[in-house]
Amino acid sequence: MEKPHPVSYDPVFDASDSGASTLGEMENDNLLSHQKSDFHLQSRRKLFVLWSWAAAFFVGLLLVLNIAILTLQMQTQPVALVDLPYYLRNPAGQVYPNKVSRTYWDFDDNFLDHNISNAQIFWKGLFPEGDGIVALSDDEVHELDLVQSARSFHDASKSIYLVAGFHQLHCLSQLRSLIIKLHLDPSFSITDPAYYHTMHCVDVLRQQIMCHADGTLIYKRPEDKYPGDGAIRTCNNFDALTTWTKEHAYLSFPQDANLFPSHQT
Repeated sequence: MEKPHPVSYDPVFDASDSGASTLGEMENDNLLSHQKSDFHLQSRRKLFVLWSWAAAFFVGLLLVLNIAILTLQMQTQPVALVDLPYYLRNPAGQVYPNKVSRTYWDFDDNFLDHNISNAQIFWKGLFPEGDGIVALSDDEVHELDLVQSARSFHDASKSIYLVAGFHQLHCLSQLRSLIIKLHLDPSFSITDPAYYHTMHCVDVLRQQIMCHADGTLIYKRPEDKYPGDGAIRTCNNFDALTTWTKEHAYLSFPQDANLFPSHQT
């Protein structure tokens, strides 16, 4: 009777062992699993980068749109965004230039004409109807954020104001008038009321000159007869102020005399 031969078993290389086949399949599965995991990880990374670029694009687009809208508003609504003097705007929505260029003359023949009658025409022409006194409705007072002024005796719905620039011109005109009278008539004697009125005007002009201190450096070239003659100055728009004052002019009545007692042109 033959003895049975011992079975040679190699758990790794024995092809007849079903366990070896299972282990190989497991390794293949693990390899596929790692490959799938790497693929999903790379896909997620690509998706993250894509969304990051998309988000950055939309944020940049919103920023550009906001800048464009703000620029358009500044161009189409300058009055709402820029603090302009009230007299540069009119009810029709027109906006006048804030600054204008004027030529400075040390002597202006029109206003310094020694023919007093001729010069007087130009001086009178500086004052609009009403001599710088205006009447404003309550809505206008509120819109301009003004201190409430005295009411008109003629129209209680309006408040009365005096435009400072024309008060200053009135004071200058008062000084000019006295100088002319003294020049034409050496015997002319100033009354006490006229004296105090004139001294009031002198101090009004002093305060305004100091308040609006002009730092312009006036040159004097060798060929110039007078300092600064013919120089170009940048000035506030006096014509626009005159137009606004005309549009709101108030023709005073005898009962209004005490509103601005010193403002007599």
